[in-house]
Amino acid sequence: MISADVAGARVLVVLYYYSPYVSGLTLATRAIVEGLAGRGAHVTVLCGSHDGETPTHETIGGVSVHRLRPVARIDKGMVLPTLVPRAAWMARDTDVVIPVLPLLEAGALARLVPRRKFLPFYVCDLRLSDRPVSRLIENVAARGARASVRRAPSFLALSREYAAASRVVGSYASRVVGVAPPVDPSGFYAVDPGPLRARLGIASGPVVGFVGRLVAEKGLPVLLDACRELRTRIPGLQLVIAGEGRAVAGGGIGADLARDTHDSPWVHLTGHLPDEDLTAFYSLCDVLALPSIDPLEAYGIVQVEAMLCGTPVVASDMPGVRIPVTLSGMGVLAVPGDANDLAEALANVLHDVAAVRRPRSEIMELFDPGLSIDAIAEEITRRRLP
Repeated sequence: MISADVAGARVLVVLYYYSPYVSGLTLATRAIVEGLAGRGAHVTVLCGSHDGETPTHETIGGVSVHRLRPVARIDKGMVLPTLVPRAAWMARDTDVVIPVLPLLEAGALARLVPRRKFLPFYVCDLRLSDRPVSRLIENVAARGARASVRRAPSFLALSREYAAASRVVGSYASRVVGVAPPVDPSGFYAVDPGPLRARLGIASGPVVGFVGRLVAEKGLPVLLDACRELRTRIPGLQLVIAGEGRAVAGGGIGADLARDTHDSPWVHLTGHLPDEDLTAFYSLCDVLALPSIDPLEAYGIVQVEAMLCGTPVVASDMPGVRIPVTLSGMGVLAVPGDANDLAEALANVLHDVAAVRRPRSEIMELFDPGLSIDAIAEEITRRRLP
C-alpha cells in the first residue's frame, strides 16, 4: 500500500453545483475536499454559480472556491462556456484534476488533462425529463462519463456496487475506488427533540421523517401513500418532511406536496431545516425514510446521519442506497416505488425500534469518514509519483 501523504498536493475539483447549494452530490463533494484540505492538500473548486448572488471567489472550509456565471440553465445543468478553458488553464499547475460527474464537459476535460492527472468522481446516472433536449443532455453526459472513466487509470464512485450497476460506467467498474460520503460523527448525536417538536407543532405519536430535496426522484408520493395506509394501523402517526422544494435545480415538487397534504394535519412540511436543527430532527424521528425511486440517488448520506443520532432507517432496496442499512443492520429495506411494501417496512421498524437500533460506537466505526479520505489520498499519491 502506498503511503498516502497529500500535504502540499494541488487538487482541482470541477463540477456544476457546490456549497452553499445543498444536494447529496454537493454534500459528498464538500466533505471529501475539506477532508483533503484538512490533511494539507491545496484544493481548488471550480463550479457554477447556482443563484447569481454567491461570490465569484471565496474560501469555504479551507478550500478555494471559484464560481462561473452560467449563461443559461437547462434542466438540472448550467451552460458554462468558459468552464473547459478555465479548468484546462488551472490544471497546468495542478497535480490531480477531479471532475465530478455527471458533467457535460467531462469528455472535453478528459482530452485536455493528462491521463496521469485525471481522477473522475462518478456520482450518479443522470435522469431528466422525457423532453428531446433532456434526452440529448443525458446522452452527452453519458458519453462524456464513459470517455472520462475509460481514459483514467482509476475513478471514484460512492460505492463499487453502484458503479457496477450503472448503465453508464458499469463496464468499467473493475477500476472503481469506492468512497462513501464522509460524515463527521461529532455533528450527529441524540438530543432532546422536545423544543423542535413544539416549535413545529407536531402532535404526539410515532414520527416518520424524511429530509432532503423535495424532488420527484425521492419518491415522496410513495411515502405519503405508505403513511396513509400505515395510519389505519397507527392512528397517531405523524409524517415530517424537511427540505427545500422550490429553489431546486431542475424544479422541485414542494408545491405539489403542499397541495396534496393541505387536508392532512398529520403531515408537516417544514421547508429547509438549518444545520443546527438536524440533530433534533433525527432525534425526533422514530424512523427515517428514504423512499427513492431513481438511480439519481446513489447513497443517501442522511441515513448515516440519522443512525448516529440513534434513529433507524427504512430505505429503498437500490444499488448504493441500500449500503448503510445492509452494512449496519439498523433498518429495513423496501421495494422502490411500492407503497404497500414501504408501509410494511416502516411498521416493522416502528413495532420495536429498540430491536433495530445499534450502538453509536458501532455506527461510528462502520462509517469512519477517514476511510474514504484515505482511499482518495492514496489515489492522489499514485498520480504524484514519478
